[in-house]
Amino acid sequence: MRILGIDPGYATTGFGILEAGCGSVQLLNYGTITTPTTLTLPERLVVLYDDMTQLIETVKPDAVAVEELFWGHNVTTGIGVSHGRGVILLAICKSGAPLFEYTPNQVKQAVVGYGGADKHQVMEMTRRILKMEKVVDCGGVGYACHTTNYTLARLQLGKPAKLFTYCNIKEDAFDIFGFFTREELNCFERLLGVTGVGPKAALAILSVVSPEQLTLAVMTQDDKTITMAQGVGKKLAQRIILELKDKLGASQLELNTAEFAGAGVLARGSKAAEATAALVGLGYSQTEAAAALKGIDIENLSIEDVIRRALRAAAQQ
Repeated sequence: MRILGIDPGYATTGFGILEAGCGSVQLLNYGTITTPTTLTLPERLVVLYDDMTQLIETVKPDAVAVEELFWGHNVTTGIGVSHGRGVILLAICKSGAPLFEYTPNQVKQAVVGYGGADKHQVMEMTRRILKMEKVVDCGGVGYACHTTNYTLARLQLGKPAKLFTYCNIKEDAFDIFGFFTREELNCFERLLGVTGVGPKAALAILSVVSPEQLTLAVMTQDDKTITMAQGVGKKLAQRIILELKDKLGASQLELNTAEFAGAGVLARGSKAAEATAALVGLGYSQTEAAAALKGIDIENLSIEDVIRRALRAAAQQ
């Protein structure tokens, strides 16, 4: 049984699509319908009606559930939402889909078991029931957010957090990926640029290695570390190394020629520059990288051995 759930509004209308049967519930898709603020209210209602009609035609639900209104102190906003809800009900009725309406307290009772549950409790129970990785409350709207084990370990339920996000929009999906650091997001985007790597594989890789570890694995051509990720085989790992090696070196390093020329470790495109890029990618400053590379026979060693020796030297600094 396919169910379309609607949280009505004239500015933003939320929806979720569920497949229910045999005692289980599966989340198929979710999203929002928004109307431009530059339009008048009647024009926004036309946009809402057309988009809702198209959504119903696309989903072909066996039933539609719509939340009833809860009137707060802002009567003006409540009237606007009432207009939007009326247009939504019209679109549903004209489609012929069975319509069911529930009060906010009924929804909370069904999801949490308590009609007075707060928003965070409802979001957490929804996440658990639908087996969603994480739900982020943004401006009163809950978004399912795919993320890594690294980020999950740093999030605390009910406490504010800042995530760097990536939206993957397709014809049949709208997925949000969130990361605790900008470096993790950057690595995710670089991985998506590799042939054959999609969001699922990129997320799996960053769930077993940090951005620093990925940088080192790429620079040292360590495909075994990358294949620790679920669903990533040796061929894909080798392709990641091949396609990311130059990109990581270029993006992680903004070389200061004057600073390193005296130390004798700077020549753009050389093994020294490549090794310095790896060290900077691992969190060392350019000065620390230069000091770690001093005394290493860079020209007569492989880049992998240069980096390993530099790492040992940096650890002793």
